[in-house]
Amino acid sequence: MPRQHFSVRLSDDDRGRLAERSRETRVSESELARRYVSEGLRRDLHPAITMRPGRVGGRPALAANPRLEVAVVVETWQQNDRDIGATARYHAISTADVQNALAYYTDFPEEIDEIVERKRRITDRWERVFAAPMRRG
Repeated sequence: MPRQHFSVRLSDDDRGRLAERSRETRVSESELARRYVSEGLRRDLHPAITMRPGRVGGRPALAANPRLEVAVVVETWQQNDRDIGATARYHAISTADVQNALAYYTDFPEEIDEIVERKRRITDRWERVFAAPMRRG
């Protein structure tokens, strides 16, 4: 995605915290600032969604249950014939939580689809690795 230059003035305290965080994570200050702006704008649009920290950036999750990522809710919803109630029961969450995850998915489908696909590839790889020794024995 093309990027545009944008300047911003920060307080000395914020600039110092950004520099410190950059050193801690070994991510450039520019990349951190870009990520923080992006995640902040998404939080404004979807207050029921938070970002789980990660090395490369946050992964969207339910604010009410931050261990449950939006991609997992969406994948469950897809596997359950797009049934919101069944998805809510499976994860023991409210239908409102499922709807919040789906609203985020509606705005950022490529991001969520990529996460779901990456998880599927990892699962497929693990199944091949662990199934192979069982077939030999």
